[in-house]
Amino acid sequence: MSARPGALADSRRGSPDRAERTVALIGMRCAGKTSVGASLARLLGRPLVDLDEEVVGLAAARRSGVEASRASAGDVLRREGIPVFRHLEAEALRAALDARAPFVLATGGGVVEREENQELIAARTFTVWLNASLPVLEHRLRTDPTERPPLGPPDPERVLAARPDERAAGASDRGAAAAELAELLARRAPVYERLADLVLDADSASPDELAVEIVSALDTTAD
Repeated sequence: MSARPGALADSRRGSPDRAERTVALIGMRCAGKTSVGASLARLLGRPLVDLDEEVVGLAAARRSGVEASRASAGDVLRREGIPVFRHLEAEALRAALDARAPFVLATGGGVVEREENQELIAARTFTVWLNASLPVLEHRLRTDPTERPPLGPPDPERVLAARPDERAAGASDRGAAAAELAELLARRAPVYERLADLVLDADSASPDELAVEIVSALDTTAD
């Protein structure tokens, strides 16, 4: 497992509150943010906040009925569209950071698409980039059954995660999706790097191993 300080590490070195900050996990979809977050929350004795779930709750509060209460983040995105989803995401991020004592935050991969979110994350969290390589992301997307929000057309992540029968009928779509996923990673990676206090190689280490690495980094910053 490879770990290194991120771009923000030097600017925050020696800050007395680093170990007391909320820990935000950033990275692409299927990088392991939720599973690592669950392990980290147990180790730190802090609650885990999943930003997608916060978005669902915020959207449900503005609607009524069984359908709203059972919605997933993907349902909210499909129903409301990307601009509204990103607005809800930004509102949920700010509300979570305003209302809670330090916690562990599992963000969505696209949370960094808004500059206001970048500023909040940089200013108010100890930020960990779970850096998974493109081949690993592609493999995980193909095998992950979790219902996740689409990105809107085109949706490289959803094409790569298609069922085997769907994939057999859409090899050309998969090739295009892989290229688009690579472009998405290339666009977001510099932002993840810029925001990160800590960068972890998330290709092969287990969630528990990554969580221990984060706790170690927090202990070091508290010295």
